[in-house]
Amino acid sequence: MQLFDLVWIMTLGGPVGASTTMATYLIDRGFRRLEFGYGSAIAILLFVICFVFALFYQRYALRRDLEGAQTNAVGG
Repeated sequence: MQLFDLVWIMTLGGPVGASTTMATYLIDRGFRRLEFGYGSAIAILLFVICFVFALFYQRYALRRDLEGAQTNAVGG
């Protein structure tokens, strides 16, 4: 997800798409081939994947932080 600039500058997706990432594929289809609808569909799919991953990660991190904050009563 974060390797757009390096891949684009070095290979433009590589020979026969060998180093194509979702971001380089989006730029290639959306702007270089002028398929704006297809490019925007890829952008929405990329957004949904990142959003779902972020929600799961946030839930995991919040649960981990809350478990560490709970204390048990000493004595009793």
